[in-house]
Amino acid sequence: LNSITELSELSAHVLANYFYCLVCIAKRTFIWSISLFIRAVFAVSLLCKVALALLQRFRSPLSYAAKMASTLSEIQSKLARMPLEKKRTLYKCGERFVPLEQVQTVLDSADAGLSKASQEMLKKLSIWSGDITRLEIDAIVNAANHTLLGGGGGGDLLK
Repeated sequence: LNSITELSELSAHVLANYFYCLVCIAKRTFIWSISLFIRAVFAVSLLCKVALALLQRFRSPLSYAAKMASTLSEIQSKLARMPLEKKRTLYKCGERFVPLEQVQTVLDSADAGLSKASQEMLKKLSIWSGDITRLEIDAIVNAANHTLLGGGGGGDLLK
């Protein structure tokens, strides 16, 4: 809202200065005719229309962003409170989702002689080959280089 207020104050200031300059030019050239006055009024009204159009253009994205932020937080809080069975009805894949319990962890296929810390970490890690959109999980990590280029896949999506 501060940006909109500042923009409107700036527009009013610019228009006032422009009109003042027109009056000064008219006084210096000693041309106080109806024609010049009409041109000045027309120019100022045209600038007012442009300034108002700019104000509306800038106001719209700002208010839309503010509205979306509140809407997004409302959606997030609704999803957090929603029971799991109800959430599952919203999945794009329908009932073809794969719950986390069915995803094999790295620990399931690891050697038995691992330290306790390694076992704790590996039971949280899975390697998946297949349709990732069906997974009922919180995050997906994909390897990428520092530029997020090369190799395609997730790196290209993150650019």
